[in-house]
Amino acid sequence: MRLHLAILIAIAMPGCGGGSATPPPPSAWQTFNASDASFQIDFPGTPETWVTAFESPDYGTTTVQHVSANFSTMTYGVNYNDYPRELSAKEAKAELDNTNTLPGLIESSEVQIGNTTAVQVVSNSWGVYQVALYFIHDSRRLYSIQIGGPQDPREDKATMDLFFDSFTLDETSTAPQN
Repeated sequence: MRLHLAILIAIAMPGCGGGSATPPPPSAWQTFNASDASFQIDFPGTPETWVTAFESPDYGTTTVQHVSANFSTMTYGVNYNDYPRELSAKEAKAELDNTNTLPGLIESSEVQIGNTTAVQVVSNSWGVYQVALYFIHDSRRLYSIQIGGPQDPREDKATMDLFFDSFTLDETSTAPQN
């Protein structure tokens, strides 16, 4: 099992709670700034952070940073981790290609996030729909930006796009050294 599969499961849509089905206006969304100033993203609720560790057969023990917020029955999240070394182009491609093995895969396609190619994955596993973007920045950091819940996030494309489009990567930031 590759690292990003564990990240997908780790977010596991914690606490998909109740609430209003109408998202707050964009001006009411809360901006989250990563503690290392590497990115920012807007959430429709109050973001919470936590850390997990994962034992990868390819890269050893890896720390995964999580940030997520619940709104209505949906969870919005970002997970990121730093590899213990720079990945070759072949290794990075293999990590991203592995998203095609996710349980309940509906579709997978390449998309652009700035100058970076990402993989967008749509899945429905164990009754949880998820749309996720995966990409590797600076050959060291894997990002996973996700929306999930009991409804297909694509049914509210405006909110999905607002969340994904709010992600801003600081191109001058470098991944911290492990």
